[in-house]
Amino acid sequence: MSSTLSILVGSVGLLVASQLSVMAQGAPTKEDLTLHPGDTITWTPAPGSPHRVRFGGTVAGKTLTPFADVEKILENISPKLIKDGDGFESDKGGVFVTAKVKADAADGSEFNFTCGFNPHTPIMVTVPFQIAPLPANEAPRNIQIRTDPPTKWLLATSHGDVLLGGK
Repeated sequence: MSSTLSILVGSVGLLVASQLSVMAQGAPTKEDLTLHPGDTITWTPAPGSPHRVRFGGTVAGKTLTPFADVEKILENISPKLIKDGDGFESDKGGVFVTAKVKADAADGSEFNFTCGFNPHTPIMVTVPFQIAPLPANEAPRNIQIRTDPPTKWLLATSHGDVLLGGK
């Protein structure tokens, strides 16, 4: 009985610690939200999750970046996104989506996104990313964005995961 209780307490402790570590990171910094031409972004929904990447449209009174503007910033979006209502999204949940920041993306242009799974759509609207020139002597980066159950978008940074949107 005591070993079962120890396992249960330990499991709950790990869950709480993981949640606190995400919460402790707080909001992303301006540097976290700055993308550069050549950067590759990968959105990684949790395996088997209903999460989808969605651009464009209006969600719970918040306007997402129109997909036509996103296409001026990002290229090689894969898999191809489909039109759903007034937005564009991956066609099924749990699918990795990748894109690359275009070489000619306008400095200062911005985009945000949400989850295309309808119950999560209004909850997971993100803060915007902004485009800036690639600093001299720096190489393009691989940006990792993942979902965290039940309704969070997290950005992997050098100082840990930060919350982009959701709760």
